[in-house]
Amino acid sequence: MHEWSQATDFSNLPERKSTMAKGTLFGKPRGEVIKHPGALTEAAKDHGRSKIEEADVEKHSNNPHIRARGALGARFLHGGI
Repeated sequence: MHEWSQATDFSNLPERKSTMAKGTLFGKPRGEVIKHPGALTEAAKDHGRSKIEEADVEKHSNNPHIRARGALGARFLHGGI
């Protein structure tokens, strides 16, 4: 049993490194991911909502493009990235 315990000692493994740096999305800087900067802000202004409220509403849209914009906006605005 002692030999088995020594053979499965995982305490000497190197620390796991993150594949994505902070401030990146899909391994790219934020600016390269956002294709239409300001679209969420403009939609929020048109509907009389804050950007956070607009992102939360858009996350549940039937349109996949709007839904993706809302999900990305929610990640940025809620501090996910």
